[in-house]
Amino acid sequence: MPRRPGKLGAALDGDKMQVTRARPLVDFDALDARIREIASEVAARPEYVTQRNVKAVVGVEGREFLRLARDEAFPSTKDRRLVIARTVDVLEYYELRLRLARSTPAANDANAEAIAFSRVGARRVGA
Repeated sequence: MPRRPGKLGAALDGDKMQVTRARPLVDFDALDARIREIASEVAARPEYVTQRNVKAVVGVEGREFLRLARDEAFPSTKDRRLVIARTVDVLEYYELRLRLARSTPAANDANAEAIAFSRVGARRVGA
């Protein structure tokens, strides 16, 4: 007797029912390797950064780090000329900035009037 399709990927073969098993969506070996890679990167990262090693650890220029520390973007302390901050705090600051940049919708208030003004090189001022 030929196989005829049943429900939910099952094939009816006479009195027996054969269920076809779907292949997993996640490659667990690759996932495990990626988790180990991330864990080793985090373990190798120093606990504190300074303006001297922030480029290698976080990827931020030293001047930018000093400016942000001075503006109190993240908690930091100063030992003579060396500004010190926790690596986690610096990374959290940048992750927050990235999240805010992604979540802020583009301000596109172009309507027919604004498009017409832009064609002649003018802008509407005021409300």
